[in-house]
Amino acid sequence: MPKLEIHPAALAMPEASREDYERLLDDIEKHGQSVPIELYKGQIIDGRTRYKACLELKLEPWTVDAAHDLDGKTPAEYVWSLNVARRHLTQSQRSAIAVEMRGADLGSNATSGPSLGSTTQNGLGSDYPKKRLDIAKMVGVSEESIKDAITLKKKDPEAFQEVKEGKRSLWSKPKNGSEVVTCDVRKALHKNFGALRRSLDDAGIYENCRTSMEMVLAEIKLV
Repeated sequence: MPKLEIHPAALAMPEASREDYERLLDDIEKHGQSVPIELYKGQIIDGRTRYKACLELKLEPWTVDAAHDLDGKTPAEYVWSLNVARRHLTQSQRSAIAVEMRGADLGSNATSGPSLGSTTQNGLGSDYPKKRLDIAKMVGVSEESIKDAITLKKKDPEAFQEVKEGKRSLWSKPKNGSEVVTCDVRKALHKNFGALRRSLDDAGIYENCRTSMEMVLAEIKLV
C-alpha cells in the first residue's frame, strides 16, 4: 500500500504523547487494529497515530473513506468534532490549534496569513471556514487569543509548538524573557476570582460559569 499523507486538518491537532503512543502500539500488537483509519480525499483525516503504529508493526492499515461522515462539515469542523470530546485541551492549546486550522503560512517572512478561503502552501483551501471568527467560535476561544497565537508562531515557532502540545501557556514569555503573569499578579487574580465566585454563588449562577472559570484559573497556573 502506498504511503498515506496526513490531511492538514489532522495535522492541526497535537500528536499523541509518547506514553499514549506506546500504549496504542502495545494494544495493536496484541489485539490488532480495532478502529479504522479515516481518509478524506486520500489523506488521513483521523487515525494518524494508528497509522504510525501499523507502519512500525509492519501491519496493513485498515482504512475507510470518511467523506460520507463529514455530513456537510468542513474537514476542520470534522476533525474538531472528533477530538474535542476525547482530549482535555487548554485555552492555549485551542488557540494554537485554531491558528493551524486557518491554514495560513505564518513563517518568519510572512507579515500576515491569507484568508481562510484561499489556497495555501499546506493545502488548506476552500474547504475551510473563511473567517477567523468562524474558527474562534468552533474551538471556543476569542479572536484576540488567536491573534496572540499567530504572533507567537511567527516570533517563536518552538514555543508555539510547546503551547500546542500543552507544555506551556500561550501567555508566558519565551524562556529568555520574563513571565507575562508575575507571582504578585497571579495572587491578585486568584483573590479576585474568589470574590467573583462568592458573588456568583450568591446569585445562584456559579455552576453555569464554573467550567469557564476553572479553565482561566488553569491557564494562570500554567504560566
